Amino acid sequence: MALFSKKQKAPPYVTAILAAGGSGERMGSNKLMMDLHCMPVLGHALLALENCAAVRDVIIAAREDMVVDYANLAASLGCVKVRKVVKGGSTRLLSVYRACCEAAPETDYLVVQDAARPLTTPTEVEAVILAAAENGCAVAAAQARDTMKRADAEGRVLETVERERLYAAQTPQAADRALLMAALRRAVDEGAVITDECMALERMGLRPKLVPTTCLNIKLTIPEDMLLAEAILTARESI
Repeated sequence: MALFSKKQKAPPYVTAILAAGGSGERMGSNKLMMDLHCMPVLGHALLALENCAAVRDVIIAAREDMVVDYANLAASLGCVKVRKVVKGGSTRLLSVYRACCEAAPETDYLVVQDAARPLTTPTEVEAVILAAAENGCAVAAAQARDTMKRADAEGRVLETVERERLYAAQTPQAADRALLMAALRRAVDEGAVITDECMALERMGLRPKLVPTTCLNIKLTIPEDMLLAEAILTARESI
């Protein structure tokens, strides 16, 4: 994929933030260090960023007790783009914001990736960065395939929601550095509860561009997800 036009003197400087500060409570342990296809889960996410030509630097936002372990893993995998491993905060918002603050001053775009999405490919990362370069901000997303229902507080169906324009937001999510930093700073100052970077951008009145991906770009949340991820990685080897 051609990320830059021939008229540009130099490609934009892209720093990737790997959000790895979660506790993994629903997995029963730190899922990022669980073995997946002969490698820790975190390793797959690291290599997706390392192997994306559009990414210049990688900053990992980690739990305080895992900073050294994550740095050692990155080194063992030869991830030379990893610039820093920083201590995250009590929430995803704070973790990502702290990591973004550590980006090199010359950074033009920031791209945020969930460490618990080990199936993201370098091509998908680059596609989101390209869309952000054209639109200011962008998000990987999979179109809803099932019939969607809206429920009341008691779990009863209120209505069927048209799925044609419904998408499940994923990562990577990318944005112009100044835009994302302003959005995150505002969310932090106002104590906003956000679950991804797009929400912070939306609060600023911005409209991130959806970059279609597939339902295979799963986030590991429960033990069964590990089985699915293993199957997908095995299938990819045979293609």
